[in-house]
Amino acid sequence: MKKIWILLCLSLAFIVSANGTKDLATTEEGPIEGVLTYMEGDVWVNDAFAEFGMIVPADGRIKTGVDGYCEIQFLGKNIFRLQEDSILQLQLKSSGSSLNLQQGTMAALFDKLDRLTGEDPLQVLTPTTAAGIRGTAVFINVESPESTYLCACNGSVFGASADGSVSELIESGEHKAVRFQRVGDEITLNPAGLEYHNSSDMDVLARAIKTTINWGYY
Repeated sequence: MKKIWILLCLSLAFIVSANGTKDLATTEEGPIEGVLTYMEGDVWVNDAFAEFGMIVPADGRIKTGVDGYCEIQFLGKNIFRLQEDSILQLQLKSSGSSLNLQQGTMAALFDKLDRLTGEDPLQVLTPTTAAGIRGTAVFINVESPESTYLCACNGSVFGASADGSVSELIESGEHKAVRFQRVGDEITLNPAGLEYHNSSDMDVLARAIKTTINWGYY
């Protein structure tokens, strides 16, 4: 029986300089912070209006308005984008880490988690799913409290229902999606098509962290 991959150990932090972002020295343990590298419209971090270039705390709660949009980088080669009307709770710490997408849409490219996580992937949670993510391009849309769209755009994602009743290892060189949907007391897992995003959208994220996605391979 497959296990839900859990959490990660983190050991670097970020600062922002006048010329951009750069890594701090490696630490033995403790939280890691991100940097808000792009934003449009209304964006809040811990209920305060966000500013371009600000440090995002390891336990930050990020919210975008109906016209809001932001990108946050951490560890140099990892980035996630929150689209409009989204809420993401971060829990990044040495004793275990997760991204909890409570509502809205997130596209992400995790290119350098392996140097920190070892054998443990990053956990991304929604109201209906728990996904274990390694170095992966992934897209997640919380369509409603009862339904989540999850796409392994490039790489592998271990997706499971929030109650652990169904799971699937999703592997793809170029987009393979599923939908977790609560029906009554059960959560179902069904194949889904390419929705809400495309390869070009993910390539924009890759360019932001100066890398490329090897489409067709994983």
